[in-house]
Amino acid sequence: MIDELNDDLEQGANEEENLLEGLLGNVFDDPASQQPALPFKLEKRIARLDITKNSKEDHRTVMRYTKKELENQLKKDYLYMMGKKYMMIQPFIVMGDYPYKKKSSDSDILNDRNVDEDYVIAIGRLPKWRGTEEFRGKPYLLGELMYVRRGTYYVNGEVKELLPHFALIIKKKYKTIKKKRVRDLFDPLKQRLQQGKPFEVYKEFPKILERKKGYS
Repeated sequence: MIDELNDDLEQGANEEENLLEGLLGNVFDDPASQQPALPFKLEKRIARLDITKNSKEDHRTVMRYTKKELENQLKKDYLYMMGKKYMMIQPFIVMGDYPYKKKSSDSDILNDRNVDEDYVIAIGRLPKWRGTEEFRGKPYLLGELMYVRRGTYYVNGEVKELLPHFALIIKKKYKTIKKKRVRDLFDPLKQRLQQGKPFEVYKEFPKILERKKGYS
């Protein structure tokens, strides 16, 4: 009688242990519930080349930059984000018809000879974006951006191997901007990012599960 009772207790304990292991196994095996290999961090630093900053020549207009200056800043932003021990998220804007300077020595004040209009990308916060009169009516994409390192990610309910690229979340847009226009803006980094696909638009940022070795 006692032996039978002990057997029943042991069997019940085993069943409870197996059930607990099953529940814990489901939790730990589920990538949706796993902690990311690297944490997310939203950084709202002001853009290093703030395209909304007032000109020193004339405070009624904005300080302008050449394409080369903004391309070099994109490379610096990339290295800054890649060097962090976390997945850095920053504000960004893509805008059409930005009035680039043709030469760095050109005046900030626009004239027929010193303007080269094209698309621009700025990474970082733009404090005077809403009040910049010169940019009214221009097409734009406004949102947040994250550098995706080479690794295994949980994204859109699936586990995927991702190559280096920028993940974009669009929060606001005005008029239509073609993907090719955005892709061209990342040309200065084409040797570092996924070939032909340097960016991807997401509803939520991919969660890194495992970082792969190699320069990324």
